[in-house]
Amino acid sequence: MYKQYLTKGWQIAYTSPLGREATAADMPTEAANWMPIDVPGDINDALHKNGVLPDPHFDENAKEYYFISANEWWYKLVFDIDEICLGKMDMVFEILDGVCDVFYNGEPVMKSTSAFYPHSFNARGKTYAKNNVLAVHFKSIDQCLGSSRYNGQTGWGQRRVFIRKPQFTFGWDWALPVPSLGIAGPVYLIYDCGECIKDVNVDAHTNGRVDFIVEVDELTLEAPFELTFEVEGHGFCEKKVIPARKIQVGTYITIEDPKLWFPNGYGDANVYNYKVTLTVDGVVKDEKSGIFGLRDVEILEEPFTEDAGYGYSFWLKVNGIRIFCKGGNYIPLELWPALSTDEKYRFSVEKAKEANFNMLRVWGGGIYCHDAFYEACDRAGIMVWQDFMFASAGYPLFKMRDDIIAEASYQILRLRNHPCIVLWCGCNEDCFSWVDRSSGAVAAQNDVQAEDDALTGGWYFDRVKYDPELYTMLLRGLVGKYCHGTPYIESSPQSREGAGNQNNSGNAHNSCWKYALFCTDGHYDRFRDHFEHVCSFDSEFCIQGPCSEKYFRSFMDEKNHWPPNDAWVYHVQRGHHNMPHHKQISMIAGATFGEIDSLQKYTKYGQALHLEMMRSEFESARRDYPNNGGTMMWMFMDCWPTSNWAIIDYAGHMKPCFYSAKRACSPVLPIVFERGGKIDFCVSNHSPEKKYIDVRYGIRSLDGTVKTEKYTSVTVDPCANAFFDRFAKEDLACENNEYIFIDATCDAIELDSVSYFANMWKEVPFTPHSADITISDASEENGKYTAHITIKTDNFIRLAHFDSVKEGLVFSDNYFDLPAGKTKTITVTSDKSFSEEDLIFGDWFDDWE
Repeated sequence: MYKQYLTKGWQIAYTSPLGREATAADMPTEAANWMPIDVPGDINDALHKNGVLPDPHFDENAKEYYFISANEWWYKLVFDIDEICLGKMDMVFEILDGVCDVFYNGEPVMKSTSAFYPHSFNARGKTYAKNNVLAVHFKSIDQCLGSSRYNGQTGWGQRRVFIRKPQFTFGWDWALPVPSLGIAGPVYLIYDCGECIKDVNVDAHTNGRVDFIVEVDELTLEAPFELTFEVEGHGFCEKKVIPARKIQVGTYITIEDPKLWFPNGYGDANVYNYKVTLTVDGVVKDEKSGIFGLRDVEILEEPFTEDAGYGYSFWLKVNGIRIFCKGGNYIPLELWPALSTDEKYRFSVEKAKEANFNMLRVWGGGIYCHDAFYEACDRAGIMVWQDFMFASAGYPLFKMRDDIIAEASYQILRLRNHPCIVLWCGCNEDCFSWVDRSSGAVAAQNDVQAEDDALTGGWYFDRVKYDPELYTMLLRGLVGKYCHGTPYIESSPQSREGAGNQNNSGNAHNSCWKYALFCTDGHYDRFRDHFEHVCSFDSEFCIQGPCSEKYFRSFMDEKNHWPPNDAWVYHVQRGHHNMPHHKQISMIAGATFGEIDSLQKYTKYGQALHLEMMRSEFESARRDYPNNGGTMMWMFMDCWPTSNWAIIDYAGHMKPCFYSAKRACSPVLPIVFERGGKIDFCVSNHSPEKKYIDVRYGIRSLDGTVKTEKYTSVTVDPCANAFFDRFAKEDLACENNEYIFIDATCDAIELDSVSYFANMWKEVPFTPHSADITISDASEENGKYTAHITIKTDNFIRLAHFDSVKEGLVFSDNYFDLPAGKTKTITVTSDKSFSEEDLIFGDWFDDWE
């Protein structure tokens, strides 16, 4: 088997909508304004690269891209084949992002209505040695959806569901309605593709047995053939040869002394290599290879402990061990997903591991990620909660059933061998996620769709009927059929009760941000009240926070820097209930830290709120063991330059909240937690070993004077908590210049000091820093420069942080509180040499760059 990739020489041109089915004769003539395009690629990006449109990432330039969705687009490629093929020949398109027709040498050969699985046609007898013409005609998105976008914020509304392509590109509260369009994956001819391996199913068991089921093409059966199975890794190596005459061939290899795959923080993410080779009449015809891990996964639900009231926990157990899932929601890396690179996928997974995360949720409004993402997660021990690509709307199953079955079957088969895939989820926010099905409110879901019915030419459907059929029956059945035991749930969120977004069972979408915004009668600084109730598992807690001022200025026109205006609403986008992000941050961060009247205060106060809420969410979830089995923040990275939810911006800069999340997800974490008028002191251990902790705790002033203190020693079992004291809040009353602290050592290693301001921060008389900073242990190895920075202070430093005049410096920690008399050492790394003069040190009183 041989592949000829068709990546060079493609061109595009557009026409007005035809109003009918296209034919090859409708392709623009040679006199049209054809322009080059990358394949894989995107039409939006091509227009920018060819100088037709301005930088879409800057200010409001994206509005100039709206005409793309109004028109029809043609791809054209003229190519020669590498060799004359006497066997079977297939033309394969891995991702066709849009509704399209394919023409080959003047003949219609294929249609595509889904971007989520490959499409192919038999090119045998249609292909010449020279000057083959391959054309792809993409229909107008506006015409497919019945009209142009409603506006620059909400796009086409729920009409987006009628095209199976990345849903977020039609407009979300963090992404513009500028849909992706084009040939978004590789295109290639496969020569002699009849004798080939169609599928390799690797079912690896924790006892070391690895079962293989291999499916070959029917043409392979015309002669005797052999399959060679090879497994190696961790000192083990075995090969097995199986003569066969069946379309499916099964065998197994048993690994001696198997090394299991564990999530990050709970053991090593051990993987093995496999290779399967097909040989026909002594000639190697095809081979498939990859990695796998030995692990098993199950969902554990147990009744809440008595102190938590009625409810059920939601846990994942991996290899029999409870795993507290901590991580983030993962959206596409680019506004137009075809532009995502393997390098950026690997960077994002590295950062998830660096943040002490062990899970990423691939969110259902985006895409099924590239292979590079899943392999990186396999190797890093990052579990993947994998949504199917359905989000926040009802879908016309009656209209796209065949596409959905093909999509789900393909993606399950593609991904099932990855040990990182620990949970499949039907969708993001189905119709039962938000309303109580016993209240009659579910019927209102259909009323909303009925309003759209008059606008969409009869595209009405019963969401209450089709949601359960799609998520409870069809997708569950396919996962059960193909995916050797990986758990499945219908929706994120989903609870046992009629109203699907409940804290006391299943998984929820709740956050202290939404509590502050909607539930406090104008007291926007009372976000801690959200944690009065236990949550079983929060699969999406959202918190807004700005990017840096420097980065904001890079993608917004100077006239739009301050005050917030319509350009902000367009570029930064809206938030909950269509309230602009800037208004929400001004309300909540303003109430928490002070009035916001400049871009600098907007950035500083918003980022400080982001990091404090982030810490509180993770600490609250950890404190609620064993009733809470995990929590994931919204969202991990941005898909374009903006300033809202992510903890890593589009340029790859870590926001301050990245570091607070990293600290709050540390394997061993002392926690001060307030609930019901009580203040608890505990240590949370998310490591697989028992830990011995010595603690000193009490009340301390900003100048380091200890008002009250106690000492104790604590033993914390693996994956558990140990509570060591509790006080009524009034018994730990602090003056404005005082705070509650825990100083702890674990196995004789000093942990970061915990500083808890029970009365928040607004009235605390912080003072500018007085720090002694030294750099030591500078070294260089293989082009990587490393040094240690030690900070010592005689006064409390609020949110101490480092920046640099040079790009590319990476700090192991940043934006941390440092109590008087304490010393902290962090590591800085870079691909370039640096010195002490390159570093900038700041705190709460400095401008935040």
